[in-house]
Amino acid sequence: MTRALLSLGVLLLFSGADDRPHTPFAEALLAAASDAGEASRRDEARVHAELGELAAQVREAEKQTHSRAEALNRVVFGAGGFTREVDDTSLGFVLLPEVLAARRGSCVGLGTLYIALGEQLGWRVPGIITPSTLQ
Repeated sequence: MTRALLSLGVLLLFSGADDRPHTPFAEALLAAASDAGEASRRDEARVHAELGELAAQVREAEKQTHSRAEALNRVVFGAGGFTREVDDTSLGFVLLPEVLAARRGSCVGLGTLYIALGEQLGWRVPGIITPSTLQ
């Protein structure tokens, strides 16, 4: 009995060691990048760490702005230094690991960054396609 309790305690200790939030959207983005040959296990750890750091910055910015949208914009386009790529259609400007590394993304790449950050923060950030983007 004591041995079973000790084993359960060890399992609980190690299962709680990863305090990252559950992020199925970010995981799907990493899987897509991996399928495209653009991501590795090392990239996964970097992406999760970077999303966590950006999310912490957004939380701080939200305290100052009292607006989630304003906080996201300040961090992504201000402190984060991200810019929009409008001419180059390379896949690198769409895939999350590349967008994070280059600090540059297409409307889709930056949009998925916003959704992944929202997910990291526990916020609902839906993706919307407007008619003007379909032309």
